[in-house]
Amino acid sequence: MHKFKNINLIIAVITIFLIIFAIFDYGLFGLSIKKSKTTFFFQNLDTEQITAVAILNSKKENIEINKIEDQWIISVNNYLADQDVIKNLLDTIKNLKSSEIVSKNANNFEKYSLGDNNSVQVKLKVKDEIKAKFYIGTQGPNFNSQFFRIPEENKVFLIEENLSSKFDKTTDDFRDKTIVNINSEEIENVKINNTEVIDLQSISAKLNPLKANGLIDAGDEVLQAETQDLGPFDIEIKLKNKIEPIILHIGAKSQDNNYFVTTNFTDQMYTVSSYIIDQLREIPNQQIEKETLRDS
Repeated sequence: MHKFKNINLIIAVITIFLIIFAIFDYGLFGLSIKKSKTTFFFQNLDTEQITAVAILNSKKENIEINKIEDQWIISVNNYLADQDVIKNLLDTIKNLKSSEIVSKNANNFEKYSLGDNNSVQVKLKVKDEIKAKFYIGTQGPNFNSQFFRIPEENKVFLIEENLSSKFDKTTDDFRDKTIVNINSEEIENVKINNTEVIDLQSISAKLNPLKANGLIDAGDEVLQAETQDLGPFDIEIKLKNKIEPIILHIGAKSQDNNYFVTTNFTDQMYTVSSYIIDQLREIPNQQIEKETLRDS
């Protein structure tokens, strides 16, 4: 009899301990994530008026992107930002919402990587005035969820979106990697390795736009692949309204299986996926094969 009483006492003590722990962990909301009325954090934000986006990342680098004459420019070296990426970023912020409160205790900020020194902080400004600010913490229970909070509140929210994929980035991630962006109507002719392309529609899809995987700046280390590649070649694009053609110089292959690419209109060096370059290189050969089949 005493044995059963002792077991019941132990169970009661453990239960009380868990309740106390849950109260400290989640506040007064209970033992699990509390469903509440959906909170729209920045639905009244006018994203067109925003002039600066600042991302403070304790583990990577601090990034500031400023709107200058209707273009988003990264403050580091005045790099041009990818305009579509920034627009998507602002749209994401405007639509941020949550109906799930994880904690109402400020002591839990560090636990969810929402402290001042272990979070990703995002600020939106109009000139020098902060119009929106929030903290991004660790990933939630699934890949498409994230712990989140706003200043002046003790609540930790669960956002049903992977915010890290959009905000936890480097300067290079935000840079515009567009090499050319040409509509088919603008093209007069294209030559690949001195062979004129007959089907302009097939190549225009690859040039509208042609984006790089990476950017190589002066002083960056360049590592070529040890395997022999097929050699350099040029892609010459003549536009209807331009005298000088656009020339893409395709060079050697890098160690990460991209090709080095330069142009005749900028000093920037790019790396482009070998899948894309190999497709472009094959176009003249495919034309010859089609002509051979037609003549046979």
